[in-house]
Amino acid sequence: MTSARDRVILFLSDGAPTDAPGSVFKLIQQSNRQMRNSVVLMCYALGNGTFGSALMRMASQDFKMRNSPTPRQLSGNCGEQCAIPKPNPGLYRHVTDTSHLRSAMGSYYTFFSTHKRQDAATNVGSNVVWSVPYFDASGLGMVVTAASSVLIDGKTSKYS
Repeated sequence: MTSARDRVILFLSDGAPTDAPGSVFKLIQQSNRQMRNSVVLMCYALGNGTFGSALMRMASQDFKMRNSPTPRQLSGNCGEQCAIPKPNPGLYRHVTDTSHLRSAMGSYYTFFSTHKRQDAATNVGSNVVWSVPYFDASGLGMVVTAASSVLIDGKTSKYS
């Protein structure tokens, strides 16, 4: 897998969890560590349930468990485990009106257009900003806009 691409899971729930939240959090934490914490969770709560706290915690990937050992404590010398970056917090949205679901779930476009990974700072000019899909006014149908900075003689152009 290439590390240059953003990895995302869109998670939509319309009710209380049927599995114990702790086991779900542990599975997410372990699976994301295997992918060097490169996966961002975008969690959406649909309806008026009281399940938002679990989804907020999933989106933030704040899974600090009581008495949870660190990699260094587990092995004495964590080696490569210490080099794994912290997970990038994602996004949580509570959608009570189903007619707003499309725009709420489309918010991941905005999230990733402003989301900066640690390695992105070294790739000046390569960050592309994507718009949310929209209907083109001239009749092309659904389109998206991609924008990137313009470099002239190694400097960002004022016209980008």
